[in-house]
Amino acid sequence: MSQSEPRRCHTASSNWLKIMRNQVAFSEPGDAMLLQLPSYPPFMRAIEDTGRRLIANPMRDDGTRWVLDLGAYEAAHDPRLRMLIFCHP
Repeated sequence: MSQSEPRRCHTASSNWLKIMRNQVAFSEPGDAMLLQLPSYPPFMRAIEDTGRRLIANPMRDDGTRWVLDLGAYEAAHDPRLRMLIFCHP
């Protein structure tokens, strides 16, 4: 395993804070974030609190399990989509 450069390592006290930091680092206010639902509720708030736009992409029940709805993902095309957030509740 290679050793990380200390200047590239960041700590955070919670996953919520990590999501917020990544949104700020890799997008601009007004950019879109696609969030798989169900998700940890504070992630939705983090998107809104940083001035980004939430595109909700609910998972689909196929009768035996919950699956990603790839059709809804493709339909959610947005030229300002900058991040996909996957989170298991």
